[in-house]
Amino acid sequence: MTSGARQEAWMHDWTLNSISIDWQSGCAVCRLEGPDAQASLVANGLRELRLPRKFSWGPSVSVNRVTGPIQKSAGLSLISIEMQSGDIIEIEASSFNLPQPQP
Repeated sequence: MTSGARQEAWMHDWTLNSISIDWQSGCAVCRLEGPDAQASLVANGLRELRLPRKFSWGPSVSVNRVTGPIQKSAGLSLISIEMQSGDIIEIEASSFNLPQPQP
């Protein structure tokens, strides 16, 4: 995890298949499909999940860009997933496991 913001351009056009939360453990898993394989973005120590689905730019299941993790206060970090629908999914957690880039 990095302390500053970073753009994850390699996730552009990946498909967001699902987001699941294990409430008891505080783990959230975003299941994605890259150009070559399925992948997961995992948030551990989940504090907050904002998950709008308004489609202000029109319906889409594709990622436009990912920003983060950005270090927040109290040992938390934030990842923002901007969808090509215009919705921005924000996940605040204590740590993240990011998927590996795919060619």
